[in-house]
Amino acid sequence: MAYGHAERNLALIRQLEAETASLLDHQGELETAQPTWVVEADKDIARAPCCHQEAPAAIAGRPRPRYTPS
Repeated sequence: MAYGHAERNLALIRQLEAETASLLDHQGELETAQPTWVVEADKDIARAPCCHQEAPAAIAGRPRPRYTPS
C-alpha cells in the first residue's frame, strides 16, 4: 500500500488528539503540587552565588585580578 505511512501517522495523530482531550477533561483533577526534585532545584539555585551577590567565604579572601584597559 502506497499510503501506509500516512495511515500510521494519522493513527498517531488521532491517538494524541484523544489523549489531549482526556487530559483537558481531567485538568481540574491534576495534582498542582511541585515534585520534590523541583523544590530542591529551586533551593540549590537560590543558594548559588550570582554575579551581583558577594562571593562565598571560600574565595572571598583571594585577591581579585586587576582590570587594566588595553
